[in-house]
Amino acid sequence: TTTTTQPDRPSNLIKPINQIHVFTNEQLKYYQQQDTHITKILENIDKRPYKNEYCINNDILCRNVRRINRIIAVPVVPRNKIKDVLLAYHNSSMNGAHLGKDRTYYKIRDRYYWPKMYNDIAQHVKSCSNCSINKYSRRKPNGHLNQVNPPEGVWENLAMDFMGPITPSSSRGNKYILVITDILSKYVIAKATRDNSALTASKVLVEEVILKYGTPKQILTDNGTHFTAQLFNDITKLCGMCHIFTTPYNPQSNGVCERLNASICDSLSSICNNKRTDWDEQLSKIIFAYNTTRH
Repeated sequence: TTTTTQPDRPSNLIKPINQIHVFTNEQLKYYQQQDTHITKILENIDKRPYKNEYCINNDILCRNVRRINRIIAVPVVPRNKIKDVLLAYHNSSMNGAHLGKDRTYYKIRDRYYWPKMYNDIAQHVKSCSNCSINKYSRRKPNGHLNQVNPPEGVWENLAMDFMGPITPSSSRGNKYILVITDILSKYVIAKATRDNSALTASKVLVEEVILKYGTPKQILTDNGTHFTAQLFNDITKLCGMCHIFTTPYNPQSNGVCERLNASICDSLSSICNNKRTDWDEQLSKIIFAYNTTRH
C-alpha cells in the first residue's frame, strides 16, 4: 500500500501527548481490515468522495480533519471498537475521569474518528451509570459577578479556593482540597490537605505554585479566614501579588473555582472506592484528565 503524506500529521498516530493506548498500530490495522465500511474506503481511497477526506499512513486508514489553520490525520475507528475508545476516554480514572460529553468529545476528536462520533459520545455519557448516580444538576442562583480583568497571559491571574470538609475524610486523614486555577488557560493544581488554615494555604501557594511555576500577578479568593489572615496577606505582599476578593456570601462570583470544584467532586464520586476513603489518591488522576482536556 502506498503511504501518502499530509501536513502536520503526528509522527506516531497512536501516541500523541497524553493519549492512552487503546490499540497498537497492528491491532488497529487488523480491526480495520475486518470492517466492511472501512475496507470500502480503502478500496476507493483515490476516488471521490474519499480522495480528499481520507489518507493512509502505515497501512492505517486516517481521516483528514481541519483544526483552525492546519489539517491533521486521525485513525478511523471500526464500528465494533468504538466502545473501547469510549471506555478509555470517559470511564478510565486517569484519562477520562467521567468528564462530560463535550470534554470527552474534544479529547477524542484529535485522536480518533468515526462517523457521528459526537452523538455516540453524548449517548455513552448519558447512559453511564456512575455519572447518573454521582452527578446531579446544578442550577446556579442569580447573583452579581465581581469584575475581574481578563489576563493578558498565562499564569498572570490565578483563582484559589478550598473544597471541603469532604466526608468521609480520606484514609490518610485529609479533609480538604485546595484548588488553584490559572484563569486564562484553566490549568489546575489541586492539593489534598488535612485542614484549611492560612498556614496550609500559604504553604501550598509557595511550594506548589511559586517555586514551581513562578509568581502570578494576581490571586482571586473568597473571604474565608484562611485567605484574609495576616499570614496569607503577608505572603502575597512579599511576592508582589495583587490579592482580590470575591463578593462576600456569593460563591458564584468566583465562577472559575465553582465550576471546577463541581467537576472534581463529580469525578471523585465516580471513581473512588466503595467507602470513598481513597479520594485523595484519585485526585491526581482526575486533575491530569482535566488538564489534558479542552476547556
